[in-house]
Amino acid sequence: EISGTLQESGEFEVLISATNQYGTDTQTLKLTIDPAPHDVDKNKELLIVDPDVVGHAELVGANKLLHFRTVMTRLANGADVDAFADGWFELWGSTQTIDNGHMAVARTRARDQFKTAWANNQVRLIAIVNRIDLTKFQDNDITRPRLLGEGRLVYEVPGNPFTVILEYGLPRRSGDINADLESWAGDWHQLGKPGLTLDQQIANLSDLLGEITTADNLRQARTNHLFGPWELREFHLDNGARRLVQAPTAQTPDKRFNDQAPFKEFIRDNLATILNGGHEIPPEMLAANVPVDGGWRAGGEDDRARMVVAFNTCDGCHQAPEVPGVPFQHIRGNGAGMPAALSAFLAGPVTLAHPLPGADSNTHDEMAQRVAILERIVNPTRESFQRQSYVPYMIQNRANREH
Repeated sequence: EISGTLQESGEFEVLISATNQYGTDTQTLKLTIDPAPHDVDKNKELLIVDPDVVGHAELVGANKLLHFRTVMTRLANGADVDAFADGWFELWGSTQTIDNGHMAVARTRARDQFKTAWANNQVRLIAIVNRIDLTKFQDNDITRPRLLGEGRLVYEVPGNPFTVILEYGLPRRSGDINADLESWAGDWHQLGKPGLTLDQQIANLSDLLGEITTADNLRQARTNHLFGPWELREFHLDNGARRLVQAPTAQTPDKRFNDQAPFKEFIRDNLATILNGGHEIPPEMLAANVPVDGGWRAGGEDDRARMVVAFNTCDGCHQAPEVPGVPFQHIRGNGAGMPAALSAFLAGPVTLAHPLPGADSNTHDEMAQRVAILERIVNPTRESFQRQSYVPYMIQNRANREH
């Protein structure tokens, strides 16, 4: 019998001796003790805004991994980083036309603010976000992942409200995607391990994000500037040309379709798919930029379907009627040394106009759902109300979410 109080996990060697009339035999027994399960800590594992972490010199100091210039250098992937950055800024300097012919007009104030902040090394990390909840599953079955979720970095450009979000896909680590999902979930979960010191947390974050934040893993960059006017944009990395390019905004039609026949017809023709959480906005309808200038309308069509489509657009979850309240940022910088402010949507719960796909209530608690999904992956045998009632419909209502 081996007994005692568990002090730590890992591999241990235990000497065992047995004595009988023929003598004594001693052998070494190897024991592997798994770490005791701990609850998901959303502030350390899912949405990190603690200034002691996101402002830590070992993460964001000059030449450190998450300093904005370092991140941009990694994205430039061998190209001159200042030329790479300037090419991005200039996408706001003139009208950009995307492949489907839709245009994003010039926003020179945004360009100038971003450019000045870059020149003065003032672009500041305000949040690290684990979006493993955006993992896509075959037939919405959590045991059958097909595309891993994301890790995101949120930066603030000082001056008028302006945030930059770099969104990286979690890379494959093996030929077994289930093992990869569990591995990434475990690494994020260990950030909340009880007793972990700040230095250990920073070291673990550095290892985890060093693997994620490469040019090959960038899925998209998004920007949100609340002036001249308020609009959202999306950019993709052209690795061959070593530059960021204007891209269609995921799941978001051009605003000229709002309350017009093509938008209404899309809802009408795809009603069952929308309500089941599986719709995709046709490429020819996607916008080049998205002004936050009022909600999505589709007079005469099913309002729950309209809300589901709107909720999944770039701007829908930033304003009423999809989410109650005046238009807002989800993560807003509060100044150096202060944690970023979170929207009511992230603080949760909020009351939506209608239930999301798979839900039987219009009460939505975004962070509780993200906690439950991570908990389900890292502690699949633990019984909890989240696992029993939340997970199936959470996977369904994220089936086509990009945001």
